[in-house]
Order: sequence, then structure tokens, then C-alpha cells
Amino acid sequence: MTPEQIRALAPDEASFKAGRGLAAPRLWLAPGRVEGGALWGEMQGSGSKPYQTVADPAAGTWRCTCPSRKQPCKHVIGLLLCAAEQAGHFTPAAPPEWVVAWTDARAARADRQREREAQKAETAAAPPSAASQARARQRIDRMRDGMALTDLWLHDRLREGLAGLRGQPARHWQEAIKRLIDAQAGGAATLLRRLRDAFDAPDWQARVADRLARLHLLARATARLDELPEALAHEVRATLGLALAQDEVRAQGEIVADVWDVIASTQEPDEELTVCRAWLLGRATGREALLLSFIVPRAPREGQDFVAGQCFEGELAFYPGTAGLRAVPRSQAAAAPAPLAALPAEPVAAALARFAARLGASPWIEQAPMRLADVLLAEADGQSWMVDAAGDALPVALGAARRDRLALVAAGSRMQVAGEWNGATFTPLSAWVAGERHHV
Repeated sequence: MTPEQIRALAPDEASFKAGRGLAAPRLWLAPGRVEGGALWGEMQGSGSKPYQTVADPAAGTWRCTCPSRKQPCKHVIGLLLCAAEQAGHFTPAAPPEWVVAWTDARAARADRQREREAQKAETAAAPPSAASQARARQRIDRMRDGMALTDLWLHDRLREGLAGLRGQPARHWQEAIKRLIDAQAGGAATLLRRLRDAFDAPDWQARVADRLARLHLLARATARLDELPEALAHEVRATLGLALAQDEVRAQGEIVADVWDVIASTQEPDEELTVCRAWLLGRATGREALLLSFIVPRAPREGQDFVAGQCFEGELAFYPGTAGLRAVPRSQAAAAPAPLAALPAEPVAAALARFAARLGASPWIEQAPMRLADVLLAEADGQSWMVDAAGDALPVALGAARRDRLALVAAGSRMQVAGEWNGATFTPLSAWVAGERHHV
């Protein structure tokens, strides 16, 4: 992995800086690596025994015996940076027993996971039983009732006006959110939480009105779920929190084969989880895709992490629906293609038109990928902007440290930028300057 890919993998900038301080070869005891596989090392911490750190960059997995709740921890980041910048320090060697135990446990989990996926695929391909159909209908009915009550609750609150809704005590929101959770509509509960949080924004009136409209539209769509076209019905169910399992998607979803470039990746906390988003672009098809994964504190990672700058040849299976973005890997070739040399991008106006079409198809999307061509980073009235060659601009959401890093990378020149647009602000995640990609 390159230092930029490792920076993208870090849970936050503080963790990356702490890992940077641990990237010196002199700090690592008994380091080593398996050709094309795991690398390891030990580092003395505050305890009597050194921390044991192992990572497999190709598989995107790691483990460290330190007590940190952040994943990856600073030791994993330091080990990866040290290996990336001081490769000669990690000589090929037979792995110690604790590394062998980790790799064996990973292989056993992978075997069990493949067996489970094969069994689930068989179950997904089989016609649903009468009992499972009845349970599905019961859950949909509970969701309908929950959304109908939520819509009525919103109407009652709106009679007082938006300012009245803003002044509601926390228990009113908690009761409404709990009602949706009890109705097994966790996705709708998340939308209601975000509506509550929108009152904290400076332009809260516009944001609240937007989220109110989305929730009302979801309630109306849920009430008419049986009448909707199949793709839209899938989108509504997924928004409510009733998405297909990954094995079902691999068995039933649209399969697209291509060379896939990870053009941007990000991590953000959400309640007790860390949500990881990787945005992919197919070289031949031009298809954009979202790979979504989650980090649970102190839980082993399953599968592979995809970070900006990676690429692979293989198949993605896309979730059914109208958004057409979320996918899961279905197959992957062993050999990795050369990284993307230049980002295919478009002016601001074309990017906004693309987002508008997506929003028209799926009004509940929270963010979508955006690839901007020939943009400059500019400042005006305390706000950062991405300005293209035509003079069209988008407001940028960046902390001071990341904004300064992007300004340093660009050095006043035009760049191609990949990031996320949420309908109000653009978050740059990767930038191509003079043919070189940088993580923001």
C-alpha cells in the first residue's frame, strides 16, 4: 500500500499522525513479511509485553493486541507506513506462531463464510416458503403502520410551524424514533434522527423542509408499496431498512464486469459504528458504484477494505432499485491492473445534472459520487469553493487541516477531484494534479 492509501485507511487524521510517529524501523522488534502476504512486527507499549501487530495489505485485514478501539489502530498504520517506506527492513521470513495463528484463524473464518454464503445462495435461489412470505408481509405491515403514525406525528408538529417543531423536547423525538424502530423500519428511524439534527445547521429552515418532504414522500410510498414498479419498490424497502442480504444480491442482482478503480473512500462515525464508503468507477462501462462496509468496535473484520487508489478486474453485483449505486464484489481477478492515470471528470453543471437525475430516481439518497474537471480551490466570505473553468462553483465542506492540505497539493493549479455531493455541499476525497493522485 502507498502512504496515500494508508492515509485513506486511517479512521481519522490524529490516528494517521500517531501512526506516522511509529513508522521508524528502529521501533519495530522482529519485523518480517511473507512474500505477497502478511507483514508483522512487535512494539513495546506501556505494558510488560510488546504489542503484536500483523497486517495483510493485499487482503485489507489487520490485527493488533493493543487496547485501542480505533480500527486500524496507530500501530497498524505505523507498521504499514514503515513497510511502504522502508521495505528493506521487512525481510522475507517464516512467520512466528502468533502470526500463523492469525492467518489460520482468518482462513478458517473465510472457509466458514464461503460455506454460509453458498448455503444462503441456495436458500436465496429457492422459492420462498409460505411461512417466510407471511413473515415478510407482517414486517411490511408493521412498517406501513409505523410510517403512517410518523407521518401523522409530523403533520401534528407542523401545525405549530417549523419553529414549533424546532422547540420540541428531546423526549418527543425519542418516542417517534422508537416507534419506527419498534416497527422494524430502522432506515426511516435514521432519517428521522437526521431531521432532528438538521435543526442545528445555520440554514436549518431549508434543510428541515427538505428532510420533512423526504420523510412524507417515504410514508406515502410505503402506503402504496404494492402498487409501485418493482425497482422503486426495492428502493423504498431498502430505505425503510429492508435491503437484500449480500448473498441475495450476488444471486439476484445485476452483474457488471469491468476494471474497477476506487476513486474515493471515506470513513465516518454513525452511532456505535464506523461507516466505510468506497466509490468505484468502471473503466469500460463508466458505471459508478458504492461499496459499503462497517467497522464494529472490537469485532473482527470480515472481507476486504477498499481504499482510494486501488483497482481490480472483476464483477460487481448491484442491489436492485432506482439509485443504481450500491453494489457488492462478486469476483476478483488475482492480478491487479495499473492504477488510474487520470480521472474521467465533468464540469460542475454536468455533475449537478447527473445528481439531479439520481435524486429524481431515488429521493432518499444521502450522498452521491461527483467527479469535477479542471477546478480550482477558492475562498470567498469564509467559505471554500470548487470553481470550474466556466466559473460555476460548488460550496466545499472541509475542515481547516484538510483544506490546507488540498491547497498545498493543488498549489493554485487546476485539478480533477472526486468526492461526495449531498445536495448542499461537496466533500473532496481524492484529487489528481499533474497526473498524480492525492488523498484529501
